[in-house]
Order: sequence, then C-alpha cells, then structure tokens
Amino acid sequence: MKLPVAVRLATPADTASLAALLFEMQAHYNDPVPMEAAEAAARMLCSLPPEGFNPRTLLAEVDGAVVGSCVLNVMMPAARLQRSLYIRDLYVGAANRRKGVGVSLVRAALRLVEEGGFCALDWTADSR
Repeated sequence: MKLPVAVRLATPADTASLAALLFEMQAHYNDPVPMEAAEAAARMLCSLPPEGFNPRTLLAEVDGAVVGSCVLNVMMPAARLQRSLYIRDLYVGAANRRKGVGVSLVRAALRLVEEGGFCALDWTADSR
C-alpha cells in the first residue's frame, strides 16, 4: 500500500525527529551509536551548512511524522566540471518500507538536482 508522503528540506525544528531516525538507522546497519551521537549528527544535518560543508537533508513525512531521510552531498568536479549531488544515506524506518517512501525521497532529490543546476544525481547501494 502506497502512503501519502510529503518530502521537504530539514530545518532545525526537525532535529529530534531526525535523531530518532538516525539512531534506528545505525542499529539497522549493526553499527549502533549512543543517542547523543545521533542527536549531534541530526543537529548538524538540520542546521545551515558551515563553510565547506554543504549537505542537503530531505525528510519524508507521513501524517506529520518523519519516517525517512535522504542526505545528499555536493560533489565537485562532476561531468564537464560541474557540480552533482550524491545520495550519501537514504533510510526509511522499518514500519514504512515498501510503501513508496524511498521513491518519494529519490524523486525529491531529482527535483533538487533540477532546481539547483546540478548535472547529475549519483548514489551507490548497500546490500543490507
């Protein structure tokens, strides 16, 4: 069953929700971290980027709850010495997998590529 998914850029107000998702993600990949580490990472990913660090963080929501995230990094140089976006992490919480959340996140990432003047969207996949 496909879910009605809304995807948007993360803001500082999303820190707690993203921290919970990052905490779950690390356990899923058999590399658990303390909640404090997840909170620190979420603060960084939900804030304005410092000089030299320019990620984009997309959040997927269903009924107002954050259920997935996609962290993208700017890559340079890419084709023809242009910038591209690279999906570093795409994660959907266990309860919402196979419901269109991941597809919604990738489509939103493609919109960022088009709107931001990037030349490509790149990613690799883990087998887990």
